[in-house]
Amino acid sequence: MQKMNIMKNSGEFKKRILDNSFYFILGVVLILIFFNSLFRYFNHDEFEAIHSSWKMLNGETIYIDFFQHHHPFSYYLMIPIIKIFGETLFTILFLRIIAYLLFLLLLLITYNLAILLFDDKKIGLISLIFLSSSTFFFNKAIEIRPDILQVLFGLLAIYFFIIQLKGNSSKYTVLSALSLGLSFLFLQKAVFLILCILFFQLIRLYKNKTTFKQIFIYWIFFIFTLTPYLLYLLHNGYFSNYVLYNWIINMKFTKSFYFFFYGLLESFKMNTLLWSFFLIGLIFSQKYIFKEFCLLSLMLLLSLFLIKAPYPQYYMLFFPLMAIIAGFGVIKVINKKIAIIAIILISTVLPGFRLCENLKFNTNVNQLEKIKYVLSKTNGNDYVYDGNILFNIFNKDIDFFWFSVRPKTGALAAYKTLFEYNYDIYKLIDKHKPKIISNYYIKNMNNETISKNYHPSDKYEDIFIRND
Repeated sequence: MQKMNIMKNSGEFKKRILDNSFYFILGVVLILIFFNSLFRYFNHDEFEAIHSSWKMLNGETIYIDFFQHHHPFSYYLMIPIIKIFGETLFTILFLRIIAYLLFLLLLLITYNLAILLFDDKKIGLISLIFLSSSTFFFNKAIEIRPDILQVLFGLLAIYFFIIQLKGNSSKYTVLSALSLGLSFLFLQKAVFLILCILFFQLIRLYKNKTTFKQIFIYWIFFIFTLTPYLLYLLHNGYFSNYVLYNWIINMKFTKSFYFFFYGLLESFKMNTLLWSFFLIGLIFSQKYIFKEFCLLSLMLLLSLFLIKAPYPQYYMLFFPLMAIIAGFGVIKVINKKIAIIAIILISTVLPGFRLCENLKFNTNVNQLEKIKYVLSKTNGNDYVYDGNILFNIFNKDIDFFWFSVRPKTGALAAYKTLFEYNYDIYKLIDKHKPKIISNYYIKNMNNETISKNYHPSDKYEDIFIRND
């Protein structure tokens, strides 16, 4: 009897260890991602977002006074933070911490979405480990960018949409529509999810699984969410600029698709098990709503092949869905818990190395030092020419096109395919007399405007400081 009790206790202890292994693996990955959030290098887009907010805080109007090709609402949300903490390095790092908290919210929504579909906590936990180990996802999810809020509200829209499909509730119809509207307001990439949801509604209407009234209510509330911003644009005469810079210019970018497809191949290499079990999950999808969920994931993935330049952040809405389907795939074909844990552990090895590698070789120390250096040489009234958003975060710019001035592939080049635009860097420098200039796409640094008025920095070879 005593021997049986010992065996029983031993079995329970072993089961508890195995159950807690999921939490342990997830916890380790999340800690590594947190340190990456603080110390990994900053992406060009992050400085673009912070500087856009700073410009708006200082009275500049987006699309009118400065170029921007994204929706502005995430920039509005950052304004109070910049105002409170000031033009400091701490502000930049604090925004990264907020991005990490939003990343955790994305994980929470993904977990609840998995529970909604399968009512299985194990699938939910596996989905979280898969998602947080996806290099494409975590590299972008911890960055200061509008994509995070677009994806967050997009996932909420999907979550409420599935509840509405299960229960035909008007309450969740409204919540899904409002979430979808907010997702679009944060970034226009939500248009792909908008088209997907409309497609599913029409299919379900055709099959008598929903009503025209339900669809009508959905899109009325969606339009209601967008109306205030639309009226603001129309009232102030900004609508044509909004369309030009958010839609037309974006479609005019001439980047090659091959480079970004190569990035997707890198995801296959780093997250082979995730992609493998995603495929298995698709094959074994049987329930009607889960089939629709699988189809939605494929539609979101395939829609990106229509884009000239699908940067990694374009895949962010796809990966939570993929992780859930992959989590289902694991449970579907593997029964032993120890085998599941082994697969999950293996799936985190390469991404874990990448996270550690970032902390050693790809830190943000040099970037922050450069920004601090520029701040030490300037005051609030000084102009700065950066051109590539490497160091000018809290100073005025010398032109409407303050970044993306590459001669063939930048926003300025895209604009010039539509309109004449006189961009003379030497005249701009002579007019505004920026305190600091970069040599970014300045062909002749010996031009008198530069050679007579600027001297090289003693610390950075790409920075030149005004003599007076």
